[in-house]
Amino acid sequence: MFKIFSNKKVLAIVYVLLIVLAAFLAKSIFEKRELLKKGTKIEVTVLKLPNCDYVRKNDYKFLKFSFENKTFSKRIKTKYCKKLRENGLYEGSKLMLITNKEKDIFLFSFENFKINIISFFLVELVFVYCLFRLFFNKRKED
Repeated sequence: MFKIFSNKKVLAIVYVLLIVLAAFLAKSIFEKRELLKKGTKIEVTVLKLPNCDYVRKNDYKFLKFSFENKTFSKRIKTKYCKKLRENGLYEGSKLMLITNKEKDIFLFSFENFKINIISFFLVELVFVYCLFRLFFNKRKED
């Protein structure tokens, strides 16, 4: 069924493409991490704070806020939603966010990207290992 993947050249191309794809996807993680360090702090008005009930592990909610007379939505994890509620945030209150020059990315100061970065490096390591193993494997060809 997957006889095409028995060819070393095809496998090498697939692994290289996966390595490049993972690196491309990780670009946004590193941009957000850098934004946390060098971004501009702004004050926004909360328009709608979502219900923070836990549904499943990777459950996301949407926070609506206004900034410079425009309405924005930010997808937030349930754990961040609960943290905001615990800190006394309510609709109509002010919230500090970090943004970029274009004002199209908004982050909480407490957002953490360590798990995302570690996951990226582990995935890249697995792909590189598979690529090296492909070329340095001493098995006999049929």
